Amino acid sequence: MTEQRRTMVFSTFPSLLWRSLHQLGGRVWVVAWVVLGWPLVAVSSPLCSPDASGLPGAARTVNQSVYVLGDSISYGLSRAGLATRLSERFGSQVLISFDVGRSITAPGIQIKQSALQSVAQDHAFIAKADTVIVVLGTNQLETSFANSQQVLMWQLKALAPDARYFWVDIGATLANQVDGWNARNRVIYDNAAFLGY
Repeated sequence: MTEQRRTMVFSTFPSLLWRSLHQLGGRVWVVAWVVLGWPLVAVSSPLCSPDASGLPGAARTVNQSVYVLGDSISYGLSRAGLATRLSERFGSQVLISFDVGRSITAPGIQIKQSALQSVAQDHAFIAKADTVIVVLGTNQLETSFANSQQVLMWQLKALAPDARYFWVDIGATLANQVDGWNARNRVIYDNAAFLGY
């Protein structure tokens, strides 16, 4: 039953670039960020009972530190005001590390850092993070996405072992990239329990 509701909630928003299912305080909450000029949308699933703000009680925890690690999708989220919105909702200190065209192991075109290099640079912030959100996988540059993902998660968890981790799946479509993205989504889903996100 839960899986059906999850599918129904996601299929309601076919153009989402970022969607993630969170387990907060024993209640299920679906959060969806829409970029490219669209507003941030928080969608409560039928499985929770939010208050008038639309957020379940457990989601309003204050003074949380959030680290977002990503590629051009994170750049779009940053430009759409994600850091401000997270700060307003959770009283958060937020650091969004992005680089257009980057992957876990290959640098992008702006700051010219891979995700692994950014983790090394941002280690002090990550060490105090309560939540880590990873938005990587669209740039298919790793020899083995699964192996690179493991290395990244192990490095993040070595710095912030008590943080909550979320890995955002790939919700974009380009005909020549879909097969690779679908394969990466399978890795993301299959590794969730093993890697702890």
